[in-house]
Parts: sequence; C-alpha cells; structure tokens
Amino acid sequence: MDGNRVWGKFLRLLHGADEKELDVLCQLFLTKNEREMIVERYSLIKTLLSGKLTQREISEKMAMSISLVTAGSKALQLLKEKDRKFLKDHME
Repeated sequence: MDGNRVWGKFLRLLHGADEKELDVLCQLFLTKNEREMIVERYSLIKTLLSGKLTQREISEKMAMSISLVTAGSKALQLLKEKDRKFLKDHME
C-alpha cells in the first residue's frame, strides 16, 4: 500500500476525532516514548516561535541537545509564513 495514501487516511482519521478519541488513537498508534517525544517537540517549537531565547539558552533550559534545537529551528525555517502564523496563533 502506498505510504502517502495511508498517511492521508490516518490524517483523516485524526481529523474526525474529538479530544478524547484523539487520546485513544495516540495511545494506540504511539508508544509512550513517542508521545513523550511529541511533547518535547511541541514545547521546543513553541519556545522557538516565541523568539525570546537563543538556541543555546533553549538547549540549557529544556535540557536537550543543541542539535535537536537546531533541527527544530531549521524545520520552522522551512515553513511558509502562513503556517508559522497558524502555529503561533494556535499553540497554547
């Protein structure tokens, strides 16, 4: 089966779920470690978007490697401005 098609089906499944159902789906599809990594990445992206700290400060504050912070920063740089705005507007 084509990976892109399956990914699209998975995204549609998530889109149709409420918060409680999303939690059930995440418990099913992601390991505990993967869920923890998503939480870490979410916190990193939110911090990077705030623009208040340097990458080194983020690395020290969040106790993560500078390479992870740099990877997150590079990923943000690849986003279109409208997508960055969406994240800034919707990340709590």
